[in-house]
Amino acid sequence: SDDLSFLAQLPSPDGRVPDVAFLSGEILIGPSGMQVRPRLRRLRLPQLSSQEPGSVERTAVVYVEIARHYRSQLGPQRIAAIAQRIRALPLVRDAQRLQLNFEAVASRRPDWYALVAALRAQMPATQRLDVTALADWCMHADFLPRGVDRVVPMLYSLGPVSPALSRVLDGAHPFPASICNASLGVTADTLMNVSHQLISRADRLYVFSSDAWQAQRYERLLHSLGEIDRAASETLPAF
Repeated sequence: SDDLSFLAQLPSPDGRVPDVAFLSGEILIGPSGMQVRPRLRRLRLPQLSSQEPGSVERTAVVYVEIARHYRSQLGPQRIAAIAQRIRALPLVRDAQRLQLNFEAVASRRPDWYALVAALRAQMPATQRLDVTALADWCMHADFLPRGVDRVVPMLYSLGPVSPALSRVLDGAHPFPASICNASLGVTADTLMNVSHQLISRADRLYVFSSDAWQAQRYERLLHSLGEIDRAASETLPAF
C-alpha cells in the first residue's frame, strides 16, 4: 500500500498539508481494443484533526496511451467508451479533481480534445478536470482546451527543444498559452534541473515520482524546494 499519512507531520513551508495526486489507473488502446489497468495498491492519506482548517485535496491521475502502431482516429463511440472507463476507475468518483495524462502526439490532438470534452460531459460539475500537456503545445497562444480547470505542462522527457521553448524553460518568458503558466509537472529526479524562476512563477507544482513517497524522500523534496525558493527569491509555490 501507499501510506502518505506522514504528510500531516511534515507540512510544507507554508504550514499546510500538501495536496495529493495519485495514479488511479492506466488505459492502453490498440487495434484489439482497450486494456484497463486499475490501481490495486491501497492508498492511505493523512488524517487531519477537526481543529485543522481544510482537507487534503485528492487528484486522481489517469494515464491514457495509444499504441504507436495504431494509426486510426478513435471516433466518437470509442472516445465515449474511454471516458466511461476512466470514470469507473477506483478513487476517481471521490476525488475532488481528475487529471488526464493522455500521452498524445500532435497527430492525436483531435482525439485529445475529444476525450477532454467527453470526460467533462460525464463528470459532475463539482469535480474539477485537469490535463497534462506537452510543453510544445503550450507554445501556441491559441491552445485553450474547453472545460479544463488546469493545464499542467510536463517538463520531463522533453526530447528536442526549440529555441523559443528553451527560453521559456530558462524562465526568461512565460508560455504563450496563458493557461499553461499556473501549474507545472516535474519529476522528483529532475526537479533541480528545472529553472528556479519558472518554478517560482507557478502557483502549483506537481512532483511525480516512480518510487513510493516516504517521509525521508519527502523531506529531501522540501529541502530542494527551499533551495529553489532561496535561489529565486520568490514565494514558494504550492504543490
